[in-house]
Amino acid sequence: MRTFVVLAVLLALAAVASADVLHYSSGGKREGALVELTFSVDTMPQIYIRDTITSVTVNEKGKDVATLPDGKTLEGKLGVVRFKLREGEMAIARKEVKAVEVTEGTEVEAWKPPSDKPVELEPEPDKELSAEQKQALAKNKELYDQYKEEADDLHSKDIDAFSRKYKSKWDQAVRQVESYEKRIDQKLRRRQDASRRYTSEGRYRSEYDRLVNTDHLEQDRRDLAKARKEVSSMKKMLKAGRKKIDDADELRQKRILSVAKGNRSEILSGNVLTEEQMTKRYDAGLQISSKSRKKS
Repeated sequence: MRTFVVLAVLLALAAVASADVLHYSSGGKREGALVELTFSVDTMPQIYIRDTITSVTVNEKGKDVATLPDGKTLEGKLGVVRFKLREGEMAIARKEVKAVEVTEGTEVEAWKPPSDKPVELEPEPDKELSAEQKQALAKNKELYDQYKEEADDLHSKDIDAFSRKYKSKWDQAVRQVESYEKRIDQKLRRRQDASRRYTSEGRYRSEYDRLVNTDHLEQDRRDLAKARKEVSSMKKMLKAGRKKIDDADELRQKRILSVAKGNRSEILSGNVLTEEQMTKRYDAGLQISSKSRKKS
């Protein structure tokens, strides 16, 4: 049960990308993704994209310091920082920045602003509409909300199915790591006990030597490293799988919104669509058949 919860947590974390950190000179900080920044050395400005820099620290009384991926540092002056937040990309001046930290694994494209998400339909126009148009527009909005909810349900079911599919493999990988860690700890304790007895009594050296030669501790350490690598690979696979599920959900949401706007446009132009016509279009957007959709 615990490992299933761990798997669920990992899937949830996979949905939220690793984050770079922007520290403000005012004392606060924000998480997001560095796009690029300008840094001048000897008055010569140069643009550094996020993969070419690991951190920048602003020094109010001296030169700013930029650290590169190879560990080398540059002294100069920070210019403008382009940083992607949930609400969108921002250009931040040096005076507002205290430091920038780049975190390995952060994906710039994962930090999408709300504008990338489906938006609500626009309010109805002020022009006079017929009763049939008003009724059709209301039904279109009702169907839009209903299909958005169904898309959310599909998203949740896809995540649940994905979690269950890999639960057994994840459980096994985690147990393997825990098993090797416990085994190594036990063997280290036995060696330590044997070493203490030899030190205090001077006649148990053979037991310590026997353990060193026969307990296969080094092999266990190699096996543990291999097991940990397997867990790390699974985490990457889970992250990629979750992204695929989220991308599919985003596509469904966009299709549903497109259908809603198309229906609305036709209704406002005088082509009053029936509920059946609109439903078929929403079904196509959701990519399921009318028969398989739950009746409301």
